[in-house]
Amino acid sequence: MAKKKAKAAKKKAAPKKAAKKRKSAPPRLVRTGFMTAFRAAMLFDPAQKKWIWPVTGQTQNSIAADFIVFADTLIKAGYLLLPPVPDNSGSLYDRLAKFILAQNWPVTTPIPAQWRGITPTVRLIEISRCLDQVLEGINDFQVRPGDRGGNPSVWPPH
Repeated sequence: MAKKKAKAAKKKAAPKKAAKKRKSAPPRLVRTGFMTAFRAAMLFDPAQKKWIWPVTGQTQNSIAADFIVFADTLIKAGYLLLPPVPDNSGSLYDRLAKFILAQNWPVTTPIPAQWRGITPTVRLIEISRCLDQVLEGINDFQVRPGDRGGNPSVWPPH
C-alpha cells in the first residue's frame, strides 16, 4: 500500500484551467395572454397609447379603493378560485368581473407549454403582474395638475 500512496503523491495535479465567464441567460419571464388582455381591457389603451385607468379627476382615496378592488377580485378568482359575480352596475368591480368571466380565468385560460407543470404558481404570477401594472398606472397618474405621480422613473422599479 505504501507504494501506491507514493506513486499517487508523485503525480502532479493538472493545472486548473481558468473558468470562462458565461453570459447569464436572460430570465425566462412568465407571460400569458391573460396578462396582456388585462392590461388592454382594464388599464392601458395600446392603440391610443394612453392610460384608461386611473381616470381624470380620480382622487388618491378613490385610486386606493380601486386598487383594493383589483387586488381582492384577482386574488379571489385566481387563488381561491371563487368566480366574481357581476352586478351590472358599470362599476370597476362589474367590469373586472365580466372581463374575468369572459376570459374564463383561471379555469381554462391557456398557459405556455413550458409553464404548465406549475399552473398554481403561474396563476399567482398573473395576479402579481396584473397588480404591478395597476401600480404602474398609479405611478404615471397625475392627481393634481403638475404632479407626475412617481415619474420620471422607469417602471418597474425593482
